[in-house]
Amino acid sequence: MIQIDGSKRHVYIKFTEEDSMDKILQATGRQKEYKQDTGDLSQVTIEITGPGIKKFRKANLPLDTKESDIRDSLSEKGELRGIKEEMWASVYR
Repeated sequence: MIQIDGSKRHVYIKFTEEDSMDKILQATGRQKEYKQDTGDLSQVTIEITGPGIKKFRKANLPLDTKESDIRDSLSEKGELRGIKEEMWASVYR
C-alpha cells in the first residue's frame, strides 16, 4: 500500500513482510536520489515510521493532577507533543 501526504512531502509504503523492508533499507543505505521531471535531483531519506499521531482524551482526572505526572505516564507510549486542557460542558458531567 502506498500513501502520499503532499503537504508534508512524504510518501508512506506499507510492507507486509518485515524482511522485504529490511532488504530495502540495507540496499539503499536509507538514502536514495530521485530525479524530478525538471531533471533536478533530490536526496530522499528512507526511514521506518510508527503508526502515526494519536490523540488521547481523558476525563475525570482529579483537579490536583500535575501535568508532569500525565507527561511521565504517557511518555512510556512514545513521544508526547503536547497537553491541551479542555473544558467540558456541564451536560457531560
